[in-house]
Amino acid sequence: MKHYKGAGLAANQLGYKYSVFSMNHEGNNMVLFNPQIIEESEEYVWEVEGCLTYPGLFIKIKRPKSLSASREDDKIAWYEQEGSPVQTTYVPDNNFEQALIDLGYDDVIDDYVLTANISGVTSLDVGEKEISDLTGIEAFIALTHLYCDQNQLTALDVSSNTALYYLYCRDNALTSLDVSNNISLESLYCYRNQLTALDVSANTALRNLFCYGSSASGSYGVTNQITELDVTNNTALTSLNCYSNLLTALDVSNNTALTYLSCYSNLLTALDVSINTAMTFLSCSSNILTTLDVSNNT
Repeated sequence: MKHYKGAGLAANQLGYKYSVFSMNHEGNNMVLFNPQIIEESEEYVWEVEGCLTYPGLFIKIKRPKSLSASREDDKIAWYEQEGSPVQTTYVPDNNFEQALIDLGYDDVIDDYVLTANISGVTSLDVGEKEISDLTGIEAFIALTHLYCDQNQLTALDVSSNTALYYLYCRDNALTSLDVSNNISLESLYCYRNQLTALDVSANTALRNLFCYGSSASGSYGVTNQITELDVTNNTALTSLNCYSNLLTALDVSNNTALTYLSCYSNLLTALDVSINTAMTFLSCSSNILTTLDVSNNT
């Protein structure tokens, strides 16, 4: 039962005329034979259930939220075993779950993975796996490095991955990306998605930001078209690559640690880099700049 995430067989499928089920009560695993239902709650809940007759098939079943059964009847046998309930994480995308199987964190595609197998993982590489849904990533609470590039993701929720400091999610189809909870984030590579906005104001530890896009004439087609990018809070920033977006302004006056800036092919009419004396690389062509003073950037 544990191995198959709670899925089992009915006793009559094995030729036994019993009603049998197992449960965990207050940390103890219990098996009940022929329980007599006394009362059930009026409130119902939907639970995901499966059967080993159809491996990998899970459906939602409406059940009473609670019930009581007689344990005094001499027809009922109770067996208790010390232990704790097994917690699983829902992983609906088969390609994601297969990637976890390949990495040794799971064993069978059934939409679930043992939470204990993934909660301590610090680095996860599931790039180029044709994944369209990364649901389940929230259980990787110790994750510091996530590589999920070149998939088919349209959404990515990393709000529970608060230890994350390296996020490599380039070349997907993300239309939004919320990294406000990832205050330890140092490197963010979200280029060539479908982003029109990006808020990194909470990411004060950020050192590397690559959020560039591409145009219709390029081999990737139109990607990221960010219209506004505020990096004034990102004082640790050393590399900023935001070319091929729709930026009309870019303030880097607070980014005194900046050494690399690529902001070409935007709509910039002005760019002040006079304070960025540590800068060694600047690419700002194909904008609408009329003047550019680099006299302090020696």
